[in-house]
Amino acid sequence: VTESIEMARLEPGRIRLRPTPCSVRALVDEALGRLHLSLEQRPVQLDLPESLPQVEVDESLIGLVLRQLLGNALRYSEPGT
Repeated sequence: VTESIEMARLEPGRIRLRPTPCSVRALVDEALGRLHLSLEQRPVQLDLPESLPQVEVDESLIGLVLRQLLGNALRYSEPGT
């Protein structure tokens, strides 16, 4: 529900970005962690170089985007892929 509210706020531009330096690995790990129940039968293999620089993003919103992308991938891909 919270994510749906956040998405609704994005559309009319009523949201204020709060960018901070973040680790890409930490952002992806957090998104995967929140989806762990959905991922029980779907192994995930990450190939992220350790040398990736930090990114300046709104951590909450980019997390929402990552969870939406991963959720869509789970929903619309065949098991085992």
